[in-house]
Amino acid sequence: MITGFLTDQCIDHTVRDAADRGFYPICISDACATHSKERHDNALAAFTGYCQTLTTREMIGLATRSSSARE
Repeated sequence: MITGFLTDQCIDHTVRDAADRGFYPICISDACATHSKERHDNALAAFTGYCQTLTTREMIGLATRSSSARE
């Protein structure tokens, strides 16, 4: 899971580096930010194919379903 500041810089590089190393990471879209909504939205759109993009709520739901399935 990837979160942090500067969606269009640090997060972008982290997502792409993970993909280059064979991972398919999850970017938590509402746990990232940059200097403007436009830059944030453009960066998220550019991640298509490099990672899965989920909101915090969606990630919690996924984690909850995953842990329930193991019980």
